[in-house]
Amino acid sequence: MQTLQEKQQVLQAAIENLYVEFSSYKLRVPIDGCSCCVSDEDQKRLVSKPLRQLEKDDLSRYASCAMTTWGDEYDYKHFLPRILELLAADEGFSVGAQLLSFNLPYAEWQTWPESEKTAVINYLLAVWDYVLEGGNTSDVADGWIDAIAEVVDDLKPFLLAWEQNSSAESCDILLEFCEGYYMSPSAPQVVRWLQSDKLLQLFEQRCFEAKSQQEANLFAQVVKALNAYKHTSQSGENDESPSN
Repeated sequence: MQTLQEKQQVLQAAIENLYVEFSSYKLRVPIDGCSCCVSDEDQKRLVSKPLRQLEKDDLSRYASCAMTTWGDEYDYKHFLPRILELLAADEGFSVGAQLLSFNLPYAEWQTWPESEKTAVINYLLAVWDYVLEGGNTSDVADGWIDAIAEVVDDLKPFLLAWEQNSSAESCDILLEFCEGYYMSPSAPQVVRWLQSDKLLQLFEQRCFEAKSQQEANLFAQVVKALNAYKHTSQSGENDESPSN
């Protein structure tokens, strides 16, 4: 299993690939913007530094207005690598990963050239894997998975990455989801996964194969939490179902 440092290196490589992939989208000055929403000072700040040196305070205003009242898809693609890099950084944008759940669908990113889509997906997978290993970013695990669920059509690769990660950090996140009764409407696929027999059986098997008592205790906690989550969430669904 990769260490946190190794997963951080994978994430950094994915970010570097974003810069390469979107390098053809050059900065246009000034960037068209609604004069009621975008001031001259906003414009100056956005172009005050090279792309890789822009900080969250330089980009926050643009990121919240991108393509609606400031610039178009071309401009967004220019800034996207730096926006994604800052989202993956500790103390990045205050709005967190939610920033993606509007901007990427609004840009119709699923219609972009295949290499651009692949670069975005590889970034999302890398940052998710990093979060599962306990890496600090601008958002927590449930914020990331909710945002990703709004962006991609199928969460299967992200859930598979979670299944394959049996680290203490990943298990702790799983416990938080179960004990916090995760039922996000934006990610029903995650809810079904948490309820699944497959996930429960996976951790039951890990209990038997644990290499230490500490590891066995952790996996047993997960099994208990998954059982409780499954019972509680499915009971809730039955209570909400119309009677025959």
